[in-house]
Amino acid sequence: MYDVFISCKSEDFPLARQLHEYLWKNRFRVFFSEFSLPQKGTAAFRENIDEALDASEHLIVVASSAEHLKSRWVKAEWGAFVNEVRSGRKDGNVVTIIFGDVEIKDMPLALRQYEVLKWEYARTPRLLSFLAPVQQEIFRIDTRDDRIYWGRRPTTHKDLKNITNNKRIDGDKKGRVVRVWKSSYNDRKRPQCNLAARIILKNREAAEGSRINLSGVVIEDNNGVILYPR
Repeated sequence: MYDVFISCKSEDFPLARQLHEYLWKNRFRVFFSEFSLPQKGTAAFRENIDEALDASEHLIVVASSAEHLKSRWVKAEWGAFVNEVRSGRKDGNVVTIIFGDVEIKDMPLALRQYEVLKWEYARTPRLLSFLAPVQQEIFRIDTRDDRIYWGRRPTTHKDLKNITNNKRIDGDKKGRVVRVWKSSYNDRKRPQCNLAARIILKNREAAEGSRINLSGVVIEDNNGVILYPR
């Protein structure tokens, strides 16, 4: 089982190597053919590629040229994965990382319908936020004592139902992304967003007690603004 399958033309292997290293350091299980497959004949190679695509949750396509996205093998890889997503057999994300002069309008339509990132965002928490599993955990923070409650909808916590809005902060976690349900664009809410990030990180032990893994998390507000890490 892989978290991420990296697809690219051989000319883009230098970029893909950097991406592979970044994801590996962030504890993702990554399939990248240059490192993941021994040298084999064409038939065995394609069989291994198909098996890896089937076993991967997310797909990242790396390209320094729009033409590379249309090359035979790269198109076969992202085409197979997109078909699985459209059919409902997969629920992971498809992310295309473009480099240089590549423009979104020149990309194949099927890829334009999913996430597209410029290379400068390829090794940042913004990419990691697209690679979260589907499972969702919901939390409520009681700011009166800086405690955080995980694992159930906040309204099912009998003692937390009647906390006023200015004394609580709600949010959710999907994979490595923890989202605070407030906007830091709002001057009145920004301090609460930053407070929530501090409390979440301070209460790692409580999270572990609820079987919540906060290792390598990205914390963001409701608009995708990164609160942690900065």
